[in-house]
Amino acid sequence: MHSHSFGPLLLAVLFTSCISTAYSQNYTSAANGSWTTGSNWVGGSSPSLTSQSWGTINVNHNLVITGNYNLPGGSINIAAGKSLDIIGSLTTGLGGGGNTINVSGTLNISGNVNLHATLNILPGGKVVVDGSVKVVSSTYLNVGTNASPPPYADLVIKQNLNSETSGDVLVEKNGRVAIYGNLINSGSTGGTLFTVQNGGQVYIHGNINLTGNGGDQIVNNNSSSPYGLYVNGTITNSGGGSTTTANKGNQSTMQSTNPDFFNWVASQSGSPLPVELLFFVANSISGSVELEWATSSELNFDYFSIQRSTNGKDFEEIGQAHGHGTTEERHDYSFVDESVLVQKLYYRLKTVDFDGYTEYSNIAIIDFSGAKTAVVYPNPVEDGRLFAKFNFDLTDKTYVEITDMVGSTKLSLVLPNSGTDLLIPISIEPGTYILLLKTGDFKSIQRIVVK
Repeated sequence: MHSHSFGPLLLAVLFTSCISTAYSQNYTSAANGSWTTGSNWVGGSSPSLTSQSWGTINVNHNLVITGNYNLPGGSINIAAGKSLDIIGSLTTGLGGGGNTINVSGTLNISGNVNLHATLNILPGGKVVVDGSVKVVSSTYLNVGTNASPPPYADLVIKQNLNSETSGDVLVEKNGRVAIYGNLINSGSTGGTLFTVQNGGQVYIHGNINLTGNGGDQIVNNNSSSPYGLYVNGTITNSGGGSTTTANKGNQSTMQSTNPDFFNWVASQSGSPLPVELLFFVANSISGSVELEWATSSELNFDYFSIQRSTNGKDFEEIGQAHGHGTTEERHDYSFVDESVLVQKLYYRLKTVDFDGYTEYSNIAIIDFSGAKTAVVYPNPVEDGRLFAKFNFDLTDKTYVEITDMVGSTKLSLVLPNSGTDLLIPISIEPGTYILLLKTGDFKSIQRIVVK
């Protein structure tokens, strides 16, 4: 009988097995497509959707997870310009693995998000959640860094942001956040800290409701307008010691003092803002004013009322433009005001929803201070009626004189002031004549033909 020693061989096998196990916890994508397709990963196997307990997953391609994703541990890095779409919900850190998700690209989640571990949205990164987000126990949601933008770090939550048991949120200098629903604390204990650093920007379309007993705080470190924190709904601090900063604005102040951020919120898919106006400008073109504007999306929108003013305070409607109801596509509009006056003019848009809700755009100003003119028509004159259209208001009486080609006066009359349009009755023989119009410091001499 021969004796054999298996010690070195057994150790080698165990060592190789450990290396293989360690390697299997680290993954790097190799191609676009489904997360669960092995060939889309270096090494030919895909990360588990439920049991990744440690290691690192590098998402360097555009990948899709169909179903819920539970990441108890380990880390995920989503590269710039790449995306991970989760057609389901996301839960992190529930197994106590202390994992981290770093988003430099785009992370889209169609369901809800439960954060028991850290989610970092880095400059250039964007996270869009169609459902609600719950942050549990610690500062597990961080948006941006302390660097000046651009690029921005963006977070869009289409339902509620819920803090539970002191689940904290930090919005840094280059962070932008839009919450379509409410900001709430659902736990009986408090101590939640929602902090907006100087430069950070947050819009909450719904309400703030803090009910935890432990000093929940909404803190805004933007010390002056534009405030950076805007709440469209109501604020309730019913928990013991709960406070919300007084340094905040609403939807209207966001639109008037921070139009760039307003337009960003408005441009997001499914934005709750009724009309997302990208721009509104006025241009002087060939004796008229052309108004141009565009929307990035519209929600239950009926029409635009186009308004003009000569003093910047009192506006009157000069036209309408029909909207597109509900749309998430860009639409461009234009309107030409041909009845311009020789003075400074102010224009604005009044948006009207189907339910009667209205808002106003910024005011576009144009100094239309060209020479005074008058246009007469029709020429030749038929049926004894000649019209004169002025590009300024007739505040004085207008003297009208018609002479023949040798200077003999054929018609002379004085007409009262009448806005910008004048009707001149003609009762003379057919022929060619000289027409003189004089009002105030304005005088015009034109040749007319009477048939």
